[in-house]
Amino acid sequence: MQAAKKARPAHHGNDGGPETEDGYPVDLERSANITVEPAVQVGDRKPAQDLLLEACARYCNLLSQQHSLRKRVRALWAITRYCTDLGASDVVQTEMMQLADEMGLVADLGKHGQQDCERLVASALLGRDPFGSAQ
Repeated sequence: MQAAKKARPAHHGNDGGPETEDGYPVDLERSANITVEPAVQVGDRKPAQDLLLEACARYCNLLSQQHSLRKRVRALWAITRYCTDLGASDVVQTEMMQLADEMGLVADLGKHGQQDCERLVASALLGRDPFGSAQ
């Protein structure tokens, strides 16, 4: 049996080069500790959740009660519109509603404040301007 294996000619792979019995090209080095470096360094980027929270923290002062209710409602829409690309729409919606509630906007809008804020955030996520073109 050993003599029969040695008598066979070398098998050639797709590229025409000789292969060993297990199918690997002869000139390919096999090593158990091969490490592959990633093409893109992922560790340098911030997760979307962090970017979203930073944006909320940066612009939450626009929702403070020192501003008029009209400006605060428009600010919620603008902040949501800005944050649209910083995370999944359901995550952005949840964060914006939490921000509106924490800043007192939901309570200041009255009985239907929760629904009004939900509609406002939804329109911002869809790219619609609920205020029209008038300032």
